[in-house]
Amino acid sequence: MLQQSSNANGHANTDGCSPFPYITNTVIYRLEYYNSALHESKGCVPEYVHIDPGNNDTISLMCNMEDFTKVNSISTPIVDTTKSTKCTVGFTQMERFVSYSAVKNNAEDGLRALKDGGYADTVSTAESDIYGSNRRILSLCGCDIKTADLPSKTYAGIPIPVGARVVLCPSFGTTLEEITKRFPTPHDVTITETSSIVLDGDIVIHKLYLNGDLRIRAAAGAKVVIKSLSISNDGIQYISTSSSNNGTDVSCEEKYTVRGYYKRNEESLVIDAPNSGVVVVNRPF
Repeated sequence: MLQQSSNANGHANTDGCSPFPYITNTVIYRLEYYNSALHESKGCVPEYVHIDPGNNDTISLMCNMEDFTKVNSISTPIVDTTKSTKCTVGFTQMERFVSYSAVKNNAEDGLRALKDGGYADTVSTAESDIYGSNRRILSLCGCDIKTADLPSKTYAGIPIPVGARVVLCPSFGTTLEEITKRFPTPHDVTITETSSIVLDGDIVIHKLYLNGDLRIRAAAGAKVVIKSLSISNDGIQYISTSSSNNGTDVSCEEKYTVRGYYKRNEESLVIDAPNSGVVVVNRPF
């Protein structure tokens, strides 16, 4: 499939992007073709031994994603013999912020990868990428939230962008269309770059100014409507684990040292709707 590409040498196009897929973490199959491929291949895909020199020469047994496409490209759907004898195989390239962020390195290896010109791929960078992706989503919805030219802070030697930490739970929305509907007037929603926000459940936000920490949770059957709300509090502070002074400090726990920081909750506003019904918050400002 790759050799038949218009650019078989793998050189970048004029836009600087390679025509070949690199990281593939989502595969979509048409079930009748996939079923046929399983019958023909018996579920067997060619494998090879992979030695990773960047990870202490770790040896693993792997298979190429391209081999899945080869198996499927020769499949005839057994449920309908009138269809084409081959299924169409292709790929779509998406921006990294919406498609991929790995956690595969400790802080030391991540820093080495970063210095070599790659991605750190640590717990801290993946967590930061989630916040960054959600910032971009809210920005695409029309909310006032900074997504670029953010300052950075270094944890365990790895620089992390300091922007609004946004958590959008699946119950709040999983697509841009769903999330956009949660903000009927997004131009009236402002979230500063030092803020944190968690949105979990059936929530609609009309007007909000946030400079601090806000957590809104609506249980199944409940709904929270923010008509108007302005919040300024001390929020959450992120403290470097290297600043710990004794071995009993909470910052010494592995779940924090692997990140290089721990959170200290200074002040938060929690709006919780645990029971069915509608909770309306209207504090004009």
